Amino acid sequence: MCEPSERSAAADRFDHVAVDVLRPLQGHSDGGRTGSGFAGWARATGVAVGAVAAWLRTPFVVVVLLAAGTTAALRALGVP
Repeated sequence: MCEPSERSAAADRFDHVAVDVLRPLQGHSDGGRTGSGFAGWARATGVAVGAVAAWLRTPFVVVVLLAAGTTAALRALGVP
């Protein structure tokens, strides 16, 4: 990653706009249901991990990777 002094003002503005647009959309996704029922504990835990990462203002790509990775790992361990 770049040091803060190496980033341009345009890059900083883009990051703020991207965060302002994408984070609220992430919360509106239907992460807890599939069809007409509960999607399972693996997905619910992945969404929770992603929500905590977003609350901590982690970069969006990392939020998505943490949420997906948590869900995948739990499903690999047999958690529904």
